[in-house]
Order: sequence, then C-alpha cells, then structure tokens
Amino acid sequence: MIVIFSAMLKVLPGDFTINYNFVSGTIGPPNSYKYSVTIDAKGKGVITFTPNQVFDTVWTEKFNVPRKEIKKFAKQLKTSGFYENSWAKKDKYPVGGSVEYLEITANGKKYTIPTFPVDKGNAETVLKSVKSFIPQNLLDSLIAKKEKAIEEYIKSKEQ
Repeated sequence: MIVIFSAMLKVLPGDFTINYNFVSGTIGPPNSYKYSVTIDAKGKGVITFTPNQVFDTVWTEKFNVPRKEIKKFAKQLKTSGFYENSWAKKDKYPVGGSVEYLEITANGKKYTIPTFPVDKGNAETVLKSVKSFIPQNLLDSLIAKKEKAIEEYIKSKEQ
C-alpha cells in the first residue's frame, strides 16, 4: 500500500499546477480579450478574464476539476514524455491571430509549451486536455458578459 501511494505522489506532486493563457488575436478594443486559468493539484481552478484594456477591469471565477481527472492528466504527462520534451519555440511564426501558451509546474520545475511550439502535435494534445477542464458554460458566460459590456460602451459613446 505504501509503495502504491508513493508512486502516486510522483505522478501528482503537491506543487502540480496548470497555468493556461489565451489572448485573442490582433483585434482592436473593445473587442480584444484575454484570460488565464490556473488549476492546482487538488483540482481547484480559477479563471481570470480581462475583457480588454478599454474597461480596465478583470473578472475572476472559481471552478473545480475532479481530482481523479487531474491525476489522470498528470499521469498522461508523465507517460507521454511531456517532462522530457524541450518544447522549443518555432523560429518563424505567423503575425496576428489568437495565441495560447501553457506552463505546468511539477516537482519544483516549470515546463512551458510556448505560443508556437516546434512539436505542434504533442502540444495540441496537451492543450486540448487542459482546455477540457475549463467549464464551457463559465467561459461562455464571461464572453457574453464582455459582449454586453461592449454594447453598453458603444451606446455610451454614441450619446
């Protein structure tokens, strides 16, 4: 029993943290937005949504991811060689468009998938898993809140 528990600790260390970041493309205010998501080893998540620089505000919401899903993800990272990948950034990359990047902390080390990784296939697999932890209804409500704020902002400028 102790051996099994010890092996689990190595897969999901106490400092295990997921930090995912998304920035909308090169669209002007007030339509641009960005958000970051942090999820800890216990599955406690926080999304910090910045509607854009015009509103000078940040919205923060909490959510939970089942711990078994975090453990499963951590195990997939370990068995897939995630921690051994250098996650190099492409020398040339497109200008414009939305960007996303990911940082995972485990065992006191930080591992970053850059915005435009050379190993795009494996990066997309990891990013897809992380994005599946973000409650879509929560993200949709924040985007709807942003859209409503934009409408009100535009109306206020028309008067």
